Order: sequence, then structure tokens, then C-alpha cells
Amino acid sequence: MQPPSTSTRTSIGSSERETCSSCARLFKSKHALDQHVKAIHNFDCISCRRHFKSAAALSDHTRDVHGGRLPAPQQATTPPERVSQYSVQDSVAVTRSAPPLHQRNANPRANGNDAARNGTKATVTTACCVDSVSQTSATPRYKTRAWVANNIVNKITSRSQTAALALPRAVPTLTAFACPIAISSELLLPPYCLVDTATVLAAVVDALSGLPTQPPSIYIDLEGVNLSRHGSISILQLHVLPTRHTYLIDIYTLRGEAFTTHGLSVGQTLGALLESPDIPKVFFDVRNDSDALHAHFGIRLGGIQDLQLMELATRKFARRTVKSLVRCIEQDSQLTLRDRTAWMKCKDDGVRLFLPERGGSYEVFDQRPLSAEILRYCVQDVHLLPRLWTRYDRKMTKKWWWRVGRESAERVRSSQSSDYVSHGKDKALAPKSWRNL
Repeated sequence: MQPPSTSTRTSIGSSERETCSSCARLFKSKHALDQHVKAIHNFDCISCRRHFKSAAALSDHTRDVHGGRLPAPQQATTPPERVSQYSVQDSVAVTRSAPPLHQRNANPRANGNDAARNGTKATVTTACCVDSVSQTSATPRYKTRAWVANNIVNKITSRSQTAALALPRAVPTLTAFACPIAISSELLLPPYCLVDTATVLAAVVDALSGLPTQPPSIYIDLEGVNLSRHGSISILQLHVLPTRHTYLIDIYTLRGEAFTTHGLSVGQTLGALLESPDIPKVFFDVRNDSDALHAHFGIRLGGIQDLQLMELATRKFARRTVKSLVRCIEQDSQLTLRDRTAWMKCKDDGVRLFLPERGGSYEVFDQRPLSAEILRYCVQDVHLLPRLWTRYDRKMTKKWWWRVGRESAERVRSSQSSDYVSHGKDKALAPKSWRNL
């Protein structure tokens, strides 16, 4: 029996939407509404198959007509019922054979576990109320209750990961020790977590082992107070391209332990990873970062690809001066207008807090806990570096790659020399050997 229509037509702007009279949700089409009604508001009597609009009406009918007596659980064969597990646009729902009414729990979330407890057959379906898309797989045959429960969890996890881009960004649970931090969804920032304990850092080091090298998987930036040998390092931002996770390693809290902590399952440390010539690491203008790492922690960077030099190598005009990171992002990152506006706002919010000319102070990087504006500022630049690398890599020739590699190594070497000047005007100039090419 098809349930009767329970809809009203509502106009929103220039389009009309169907409204469910039971829960007031809006749908694009009558078909989407019918699917919703069948899945959520389908109250059928398991004895006589009559349809009711509410659980209360079904309960009254059962009491008055059937005297409150229902068939035995093993004799009941009822149509499948969908129990919503997530209230999101792309929701994941569990489809199961419904138990008799007297065994149902009033809590819909509790009902979702009945399949695992009672050993009933279960499948997973992806249901989208807005797009009216519903794909239900064939009901598999399971042998044990544990198998049913594990299969449900695995399928829900995989479907949730597929729909992750449609959800507000959440922090990755690297381990049980990962630190959750709220993220602005305006710019669609990647997941990130603050690493301020040796235990979490060891898990991060494990996550950095065995990553692909082409394209580079690791993109790094540093923030601090007067970032150089004359100042200090507060935060090391490390973006991992394959997983799109950004780790904010709290150097101010961990100190030297940040570079000497070994992984839980591998023997390497973050310091060894930074020094390895076989693991490519992408920086934008590596000079002051290298100067600070070498002066304070004795780190000699290796395997460096400098994005600032890559931009210079791909130019078709004069190579006399280098560009700043802000200018490269504005001109070459190919952000949409909405994302660029959000990025500029995030950038400005951070700059106001630490730039002395704007009334701020660099000491904000050493304040704990870090403010949400500073955390977003630290993430928003480093996660755009892969975009720039991909754009410049397409234009690079083998000869220019050789020059970039040689000059990146020269920048690291010169930054570690005793006569290096961290904030000189000559830093805006291109390498001498490149100016006439």
C-alpha cells in the first residue's frame, strides 16, 4: 500500500519546494518527498498492513483493533525501515528488517543498533534528501552478529569518508591523542591538529614515513618571533599532501624534543626527516627558516625545493626580483573569488594580531593557548603551497629544475654561514646568475 501524500507546496524565491507535513522538511520534487515519507514516516500495521501517518495513530489502531496482540517476532515479515544516523545533507542510513512494534525503542538512534543486537540482516544505503538519490545494495547473508556489526561500521566509515568534502571540516583523529580544533569552513581549510606532546608527535612522525616523493608530499612553513638566529621558532606548520592534513607542531612547548622524538613504529625523528636529502620538502623562501632551525636546533635542511625560486624560473619576463608568498597566492593559486576573499580575511585577521604596524605583537605566537585567528593564519598559507607547486611544475624544464635544486641548496648553505643577514634588502633580489637569463 502506498502511503498517502503528506505535502504542501512552498515557494522559496523563484523555485517551489515540497514540504513534508510531518516534519516540515523541504524537498526539490514530489518524488524526493515520497521517498522521504516511505523511509521516515511509514507507519504500517504489521498485522493488517494498514498505513498510518503517525506512531500514535498506529498505536491506537493496534490497541483497538488487534487488542494489543502482535504476531511473534519470528513470524513478522515487515517492509524495511530506514533509520537516519546523521542529520547532514548526504546522510548515511542503515536499512534493516524492522522488529515488531513492542520491541522498538522510542529513540531512533538506539533502533539503529537493533540489527547488530538481534542478528537481523543489514545493509548500508546512501540517501540524499535534496537530490533524491537512494542506492541500496542487496542484502548480504551474514553468519554471526559480530560480523553484522563490523560490516555496518566499516561501510558507514567508507561512505562517510566519501561524503567528507560536503561536511564542515573536522580535525583528523590521528590517534586517540589528537587535539580537536574548530576550523572555518569558508575557505575549506584542510583538517589540522595542534601537536604539543611527545606522544602525539611520535604518531605524526610515523604518519610521515613512506610518503610518495613525486609530487612532494611534505610542505613546510615556520612562524615565530623575529624568525631567525636572533629570534625564536614558535610553530612549525607541516602539510601532508596525500592526506590533506596539516600538523601545527608547537616548537615553543616541545623545544628540542620536537626534533629528537622517535616514531612509535619507525626509528626516524622529525629532525632526521628534515635533514634527509632523499625526502623532498617544499618551502617558500627557505632562508630564514633554515637560519632559525640551524641556529637553535642544529638542523641542516636537505632535499629542499624552494617555491619562490620555482616561480622565478617559470617567468617569461625579467628575473630581477622575487615575489612574496602573498603575491604568488593572489596571482597563481587560481582560487575562486569566494575562496580568495575568505583567504584574505583570514590573513588580515592574523596580521592585525602580530604586525607591530597594525597594533599587534609577534609575541602572540608564544601565547598559550593560541587564539583561533592565529591557528587559522598558520594553516591557511601552508595548505595552498601544493597548488603553487603544481602550477609551477607544469612550466618547468629539466634545466630549470636543475637550477632550482642547486640554488635551493645554496640558499640553505648561505643561511647557515656566520655572515648571513636575515632581513637585508638584497633578499628581494633574484640570484645573480639568473638575472640575465
